[in-house]
Amino acid sequence: MATNLSPQARGTGAGVLNINELVERAPDIIFHYQHAPIPVFSYVSAASGCVLGYSPEDHYRNPSLWLEIVEARDRDWFSTFWIQGCLKEQCETFRFVARDGRYVWLEIALSLAHDIHGDVVAMQGIARDVTGRAKMMESLMESAARAEKSVELKDKFVALLAHDLRSPIGSTLGLLRALESGWGEMTAERRAEVFKNTIGAMERMGKMVDRLLDVNRLKNGRVELDRMPAAMRALTEAGIAAHRHIAARKRITVVNEIPDTKYWYVDCQLIMEVISNLLCNALKFTPAGGEVRIRGAAPDTIEVVDNGIGMPPELTPYLFHSSSVAIRHDTEGERGHGLGLALSREIVSAHGGEIAVESSLDKGSCFAIVIPGAGLEDKGCA
Repeated sequence: MATNLSPQARGTGAGVLNINELVERAPDIIFHYQHAPIPVFSYVSAASGCVLGYSPEDHYRNPSLWLEIVEARDRDWFSTFWIQGCLKEQCETFRFVARDGRYVWLEIALSLAHDIHGDVVAMQGIARDVTGRAKMMESLMESAARAEKSVELKDKFVALLAHDLRSPIGSTLGLLRALESGWGEMTAERRAEVFKNTIGAMERMGKMVDRLLDVNRLKNGRVELDRMPAAMRALTEAGIAAHRHIAARKRITVVNEIPDTKYWYVDCQLIMEVISNLLCNALKFTPAGGEVRIRGAAPDTIEVVDNGIGMPPELTPYLFHSSSVAIRHDTEGERGHGLGLALSREIVSAHGGEIAVESSLDKGSCFAIVIPGAGLEDKGCA
């Protein structure tokens, strides 16, 4: 049975709801704003206190209250909307700042009240709290933007990786075709050289793919750390030995300042990979005759410092992302795909640490491995 809301039936018996009580109980803010003789709220329902924290009396005392508490970015838009409310019915959504500092999205629907001559004398309307819906829409839009950005980065990364793989693949195909067409005319030494170069090209491709897979495994938590006390002097010396041929060819001095007493509780193989990657990176971007230093700045920190070509500050945020396009050319013009740095970041992150970088163009770079709590000097384990 429908409730009788006619004026004749207001408050006239059981089961009949008083329309004033209905308005006062409504969760939406119902209001009446007159334009003449002076602009003023002539009625605001009690819901204003729940929604905005401002009582009806606050509105009656301050006709400009909504213009004052509307969020700054929406103020001009709301002002135009409120003024045009004298001319036409409309519905828009705005952000307001409640008394307690909360952001509240109100969907305001305005209608016009006319006098007997047909002139507009007031606005009346409903302001509905749509904060939940608005936040959901914002979240969906942010998620869509992130997804779009992710797809864009992945597309760029695929193009970058394809470009970097093209070189070893092209080298391999060229060498194999040389074998196919000139096998009979080749000396044993030449065949051995071709085989060696082919294997080297394939190994470069394999290492690139392995690094990419390692980054993904670490990101997805599919690598378990085998932590143990590690002599960091020995690990850094092993890293230097692995790249000694590069240092010798470019006449770069590598100085290891890590003391024999420095021990970390880490996965030795993975941290060795990080040190090797950072050292290789430093050697690549340090010109002939330069210097690279490995030092222990603090118990939980190891730094790889070079006086190489450095990089502009805007490049550093993209260095450690496997999907980034932070392409740099080393001192010999070779492109780097950056997977080594991406892998290093994931390894250190898996240990609960981070890699920090400071760099100045034409002055050099400092890459710092920081793993809080990894140092064992102060724990009697050295």
